[in-house]
Amino acid sequence: MYIRTVGIIGIEGKYGKWLKNFFEERGSVVIGSDIKGTKFTNRQVVEKADVIIFSVPINCIVEVVKEVVPLSHEDQLWMDIASFKGKLVDVMLESKADVVSLHPMCAPTVKSLRGQTIIVHKARVTKQWDEWVESFLWETGARIKITPPEEHDKYMAIVQGLPHATNLIMAFLVRSMGINVSESMEFTSPFYRVALSLMGRIISQNPQLYADIQMSNPNIPAMLSELDSQLTRFREIVESRDSQAFVAEFNACKEYFGEKQLKSASNLFDDLIKLMADLSDENMISIEISEDKSGVLNQITGFFFKFDINLTSFHSQKIGENLYRFLIGIDSEKYSSKVVEAISKIRKIPGVKVLD
Repeated sequence: MYIRTVGIIGIEGKYGKWLKNFFEERGSVVIGSDIKGTKFTNRQVVEKADVIIFSVPINCIVEVVKEVVPLSHEDQLWMDIASFKGKLVDVMLESKADVVSLHPMCAPTVKSLRGQTIIVHKARVTKQWDEWVESFLWETGARIKITPPEEHDKYMAIVQGLPHATNLIMAFLVRSMGINVSESMEFTSPFYRVALSLMGRIISQNPQLYADIQMSNPNIPAMLSELDSQLTRFREIVESRDSQAFVAEFNACKEYFGEKQLKSASNLFDDLIKLMADLSDENMISIEISEDKSGVLNQITGFFFKFDINLTSFHSQKIGENLYRFLIGIDSEKYSSKVVEAISKIRKIPGVKVLD
């Protein structure tokens, strides 16, 4: 990807900061503007940069783009990362620039887009920018889904609006019924723990973001209306104790989803349950490694072997730049003498930290 000056409007937001790091790591000069106050204004960013990326909330992005359209250059590339397109792409096309609309299907908390999905619409890409765009997309490591804006917005009502709405409704319900969340965990199943994690994941974040997603996409009210109808239908079936209707609806959904999708979903859930079981094991040992060099893991597992401690599970996570966490399950009591002795040896390895 040949180096360009990248201008990010909304550079102080979470995705703005992520994009800044991404391009700077690849040698690009990055400038930006933000409502929080920055060295450059939106106008100056558009005047100076080759690539303009709009990374602002969807409730104001169209207005932001409109304000700088007259400043566009024919040799520029404009991109957005909005979760709803609507009139946005049409407004960007009023500029003189090439236009590519993106939607990364993940939060900017991920360290890399590798393995994630980016929805892409090349609204206007001339030869001067096509190679750069393809190189940029390739370097993200993401799965690319080519989709026009109207199709994107239609599916976002289901794959984004629906799960957000249902999980928020579940959270509202837990609160309105006065359910003690902590105590409910004493009665929990793996399914409920996953459901609670989804609720918690959403309500721990910026509420305005989720409000914008629900209220900006005109396809969502119709989806919510159908959700209300389905909930009413479900309640009627349960209240009437019509098990025959319940089974018929259940089997109709099973047939509609198809064997392949159901098997994939079931396998994923089984994997999550196994992981949760491993992580909740009282004999799980958590180790962080801050020095990325070969042989460290061999040293760690070597001490377990030396003291006759069998490993029952092993999970790794990259939690920061050159920082890795390893969750290791063992078949011995965590505070037995041989485990304590093995851990004392492991603590002496440079760059290794055993978490209590």
